[in-house]
Amino acid sequence: MKLITKSGILSSLAERIKNEYQMEGGTWYQSNWSKPLYEDISNLPADAPESDFIEIIGDDTWTRIKCDECQRSVDKVIDIGGSAAMLCPFCLNEAMGMLTERTTP
Repeated sequence: MKLITKSGILSSLAERIKNEYQMEGGTWYQSNWSKPLYEDISNLPADAPESDFIEIIGDDTWTRIKCDECQRSVDKVIDIGGSAAMLCPFCLNEAMGMLTERTTP
């Protein structure tokens, strides 16, 4: 299990873009927009709000965290089983309730 947070997503975004679009040897795939995107994201201050990232990217596809159970956009999830399921605190709490419920035969 792993905790995924909005702040972690934002702080790792430039590196994730670089890993996705920079090829071996340092050239960039779709360099007309991917390298400038990486540079713009890299130049944001460490405490930049999500809205600054979205303004640069044009949408929230790289910053959104979604619970697999309730489908809501949330600020944190627990990644269970290497992305087999990503669950928000509300859904995890619901699951714990189900596990601890006493049922009579």
